[in-house]
Amino acid sequence: MTLKLNSVAYKFSPKETKNIVLTPGDYDFRASAPGVVPNVGIKNFESNRAYTWQFYLVTQRR
Repeated sequence: MTLKLNSVAYKFSPKETKNIVLTPGDYDFRASAPGVVPNVGIKNFESNRAYTWQFYLVTQRR
């Protein structure tokens, strides 16, 4: 999976976790993987907060 926050892309292997330190503010995000519909949006990260995001793939046809 690739997670893009603004212009920075982070690549993840299956079941991999990462801690990413960000400055507060709004981030355009795009979580994508080959063959799946990407998750796209805007997320505001506030100062002095810890956030956890979990992404998973559902393998079924639409």
